[in-house]
Amino acid sequence: MTNATTQAQTVTRTVGRPLTKRARSTKRAVENFLEAHEGQFTAADVRRVAKQSKVTVRNRLNALERDGLIKKVDQQSSGKRGRPMAVYVKCDEQPKEKESVRRNRQFVREMASKTFEDRCAFVAESLIHLYNEQVDDEKATRDSRHQNGRGFTKYDALRGTTDAEKILEDDVVTVEQVNYWLQPTNKEGRSRIMKYDRQLKALKEAQEG
Repeated sequence: MTNATTQAQTVTRTVGRPLTKRARSTKRAVENFLEAHEGQFTAADVRRVAKQSKVTVRNRLNALERDGLIKKVDQQSSGKRGRPMAVYVKCDEQPKEKESVRRNRQFVREMASKTFEDRCAFVAESLIHLYNEQVDDEKATRDSRHQNGRGFTKYDALRGTTDAEKILEDDVVTVEQVNYWLQPTNKEGRSRIMKYDRQLKALKEAQEG
């Protein structure tokens, strides 16, 4: 829907717990280290290069280990009292379940490069497409009754149907609607609309074909 206009409303707060400024800085620093480094490494190696605190680096490495992106292969004495340091290596293969995280990163970059009007148009077009994929009785009840992999999930059906019908009726996309559907909903920062990326990708391919 490329002719959607905007209506100024108060921006709503972000749902969930986004990373703090310090955590984002650490995340970027550790990711830069991993991209440039080959072979084994310890948290101390990361701290020297990334210039981040011991605690924030340790938390980030723990998160990467949970996600299967790095793994412990050995222990190394620090020469001081206390536990030996863990020695890590990068995993050769990224876990399949993290493909969604990579797609979301790409999506966030694409959205950041768009104008606000383009983001409005994207949200409008996406919601209307998902609405049209709903079965008639789902539209009537604003629910998701059929497990057919089309349209909104049960959790989003009421809000998605309501927003899509408002957009179709008023030809207006509000700031609040854009924020709601593009804002992150979990610790990985996945946008709410990204749970429908496969359906939306099929729409884009059909339009381009």
